[in-house]
Amino acid sequence: MGNSGAGASETTSGGETQDPGTGDAEAADALQRYLGELSLWLERHKDYPRAARQRRQEGTAILRFVIDREGRVLDYSIEQSAGHSLLDREVEAMIERARPLPEPPDEIQRTRLEFRVPLAFRLR
Repeated sequence: MGNSGAGASETTSGGETQDPGTGDAEAADALQRYLGELSLWLERHKDYPRAARQRRQEGTAILRFVIDREGRVLDYSIEQSAGHSLLDREVEAMIERARPLPEPPDEIQRTRLEFRVPLAFRLR
């Protein structure tokens, strides 16, 4: 999956979203490394549904999720459908299987992190 197109932001206690780039360079580097780690973690938990393969269904969903400092998923939703319900259901099943997610590194001093990650389903 890679982290191309993946993004993160901080959600404040008031529900406002802030860009993670407002911190120092060390925190920004840690966030980029963590995005890569998250992408690999999610990819390891993703399955391509057999019925979707048989029907030659492909697509990319955008998954939005919020985690806490311990990697617990607090909320998630599909912001953009993959175009097929079988694939969208797999995205939801994947985030459930992947719980808990890896903990953010100490350099990221946020209590909640929000991510938007593309999840591609491509036949080879």
